[in-house]
Amino acid sequence: MVWEMSPSFLSSVDFPRLLEVVDTRISIKELKIGRAKLFHDDVIFDISNSRTMTQTAKPTGHVPVPLITFSLVSFLFGTATELMGAFDGVYELMRGLWAANALEIRAEMGLPGIIGILITAAASFGLIAAILGTPGGGRRTILGASAVFLSLTLAPAFAVWGIFWKPFGLILAVIWSWFSATIYARTHRMPCEGGGEDDAENVIRLEEGEHLTQQNSNRADGQG
Repeated sequence: MVWEMSPSFLSSVDFPRLLEVVDTRISIKELKIGRAKLFHDDVIFDISNSRTMTQTAKPTGHVPVPLITFSLVSFLFGTATELMGAFDGVYELMRGLWAANALEIRAEMGLPGIIGILITAAASFGLIAAILGTPGGGRRTILGASAVFLSLTLAPAFAVWGIFWKPFGLILAVIWSWFSATIYARTHRMPCEGGGEDDAENVIRLEEGEHLTQQNSNRADGQG
């Protein structure tokens, strides 16, 4: 069977553009009946007969709700362990250590005391806010490790002032804050990473072939 093409049809075909499209590497991420998503560089061409699209990218993250939730959970976790006396044996060893080094202890601070509550709440809230507002896994790791280190150094620093500081409830709260905020930030596109931008700015939607039809019509009329 021989196919004959009219001169008007041939003149309407943009051969350089056709060769460019054929030569371009295009990966098909999802192909269903009446629906295909073609990814070319950083632009997404979405050909769809439906408004529903399966998202494979990270969901957009938010700061206020995770900040409040994770801070509260971390604070309650650290406070509960101190109330249950989970570290009483360790604290007795620490008291003996301070006494062996001639450190006179005149007072005691830490959870569940008011000073311990204020310091633990500030540490949990501040660390989570810093992690959620900082891009990059390496920077978040530095923030978390620094917070844990500072929590550890409070005990000898207070001992020099004659105060026995109970650090482990605070340390647990800081570690939990670090862990929960990091997991959330790794699984979401945070505002500090551009997650708040409108996704529509990077998406060109071609629904029901309307754009292609208009483009071909313009080329046929000599406007392309």
